[in-house]
Amino acid sequence: EKDDENSNDEKILKEQQSDTTSTSETDRKHRYFIGKDYSNIYQKDITEVQDYKTDSVIRTLVPRMLWHDEALAVFGQTTRDVARYFIQR
Repeated sequence: EKDDENSNDEKILKEQQSDTTSTSETDRKHRYFIGKDYSNIYQKDITEVQDYKTDSVIRTLVPRMLWHDEALAVFGQTTRDVARYFIQR
């Protein structure tokens, strides 16, 4: 039974890896980034946000914008308030 599980896991892994390179328009149900999640605001800003399943760019022509982490710094009296909030949690 363990061998069956391992072979099934390997099969699923191969399917997932092949899906990541697939950009076919007919392969919509296996995409990781559907609709508006696949975006590049430098090419075209997102419009009609209620219709989240519709692509805002042409996937075959526009690369996806990479994920960016954000950070901020807080100074002064506000710092104490923020620190107290997180310490008391």
